[in-house]
Amino acid sequence: MKFSIVTPCYNAQGWIADTVRSIRTQSALNDDDVFLQYIVVDGGSTDATVAEARGSWADHERAELRVISEPDQGMYDALVKGMMLADGDVVSYLNAGDYYSPHCLSVVRECFENVGTEWLTGMRAIYAPSGALISAKVPWRYDQRLIRSGHYGVRGGRFIQQESTFWLRTLHRELDFEQLATLRLAGDLYLWTRFARSAQLDVVAAHLGGFRFHGEHLSDAIETYRAEAQGFLERRLLSGYVRAPAHEVLSWLPVPIRRSLGATPGLISWDRGQGVWTRTGRSRLA
Repeated sequence: MKFSIVTPCYNAQGWIADTVRSIRTQSALNDDDVFLQYIVVDGGSTDATVAEARGSWADHERAELRVISEPDQGMYDALVKGMMLADGDVVSYLNAGDYYSPHCLSVVRECFENVGTEWLTGMRAIYAPSGALISAKVPWRYDQRLIRSGHYGVRGGRFIQQESTFWLRTLHRELDFEQLATLRLAGDLYLWTRFARSAQLDVVAAHLGGFRFHGEHLSDAIETYRAEAQGFLERRLLSGYVRAPAHEVLSWLPVPIRRSLGATPGLISWDRGQGVWTRTGRSRLA
């Protein structure tokens, strides 16, 4: 299996090295049939971002680094440049300063190869500026119809954590790259709404990656983010106005109550008996 990971960045010399190392040191690269294409797309930084990215990389026979540095029209213009070059089976993107856990790609690989997912997310994990893990929670399921209408992140629901999300490159058929390149803040939500046209977002009970606070996040302008998203969201159907609050209430209920209501969905979790990641009908971790 080949992975393609894109990091769009600009003037990120203080953050890029940690991100590069978290990708380069993936345990999956010890597997003979895993390959990694890592693409850093820099917007023409005026600091040492490019030098830090290259200096944090070490050559590996199954991993390649490509660095592009040129002016762009913003983060998602840079992301599109990287995605257009991506030729892996599975694609993701990770911003400068954020991390993947050391065994992230190993878990993701097994989920795609053996469980049959098309689109996957893991624990919602948050790091302090120091890199300390300060929060990690397995999310409840994400409703496909509610993703398309922007419920998660715009209309009151929980965000889908981009740093823990991976998808098959075949889902790029759903994207308008020209439209994505024009976005400034809500490009992640654009990806999710388009993927949800043909795929269900699966959840794996594993720590894949996380978001690190460092005080320079584009997504902090949340109202502008939401306003931009209105340009591509599907109209919420009448049923959505009932479905959304019911979904949120269920997500906060204790697992035993959800089970009694038949509302605990299957998720991908580790089967200790078989020693594999597998989709289960019920989970103690949901």
